[in-house]
Amino acid sequence: MKHFPWGKLALAVATAISAQTGAAAVLYQQSFDTDTTSLTETLSIYRFSNGGISNAVVQSRQALLTPPGSQSSLDFGTFMGNVVVSFDTTIQGSPGQINVGLRVGDNNYIFHPGYPSGAFRIDGPGGHSNVDMGFTPSLSLIGMSVAINATSRMTTIRIVDGINTYEESFFDANYAAGSSVFGLTTGGDFIGIFDNLLVTDGQVIPEPETYALIVFGLAAVRVAIRRRKA
Repeated sequence: MKHFPWGKLALAVATAISAQTGAAAVLYQQSFDTDTTSLTETLSIYRFSNGGISNAVVQSRQALLTPPGSQSSLDFGTFMGNVVVSFDTTIQGSPGQINVGLRVGDNNYIFHPGYPSGAFRIDGPGGHSNVDMGFTPSLSLIGMSVAINATSRMTTIRIVDGINTYEESFFDANYAAGSSVFGLTTGGDFIGIFDNLLVTDGQVIPEPETYALIVFGLAAVRVAIRRRKA
């Protein structure tokens, strides 16, 4: 009589668990630990490249970027493979007169904290003008993330402010892994504020439903092994 391959089933479940729960690798992280008093000092200590920012200082673990009016950025590198860039951001100044967001190559994903509807837009090839986010982003620090699939070049932008979330998917035809430059971007007449910058390799963290399936799979294997022993 052939025995069911419980060992192989257990191995398959363990492999699935490993694939689903593998922690995303940190590719870049910046928590702005050291205060600075000038753009030159900020570029030196944090090894940023200047994409046109007039001034950038770090105060109380936050980067304060002053643009020259036009859109400009403080660039922090290029990355291979799938990536997720996340950070907290807000503004100092008059809502609607200053934007904040992320530069990815030729595109800027930006919105306006404190301004009615947020006015999210994508500046660059294939982008679009201001759209209603469905809520007014507060002037407190707001979480923003941009996830990019290096193969399909599909980009998912998510902005989370308390219980409010704006999400948009965008096909960035010009994105090139390893070549497209990433930067914290701001444009207008005041100051953009950034904190907790993190770049990971884009692995997906399991949803609660996935964890439930994993637990169920382990339980099924455990019961099967006990029955076999009995």
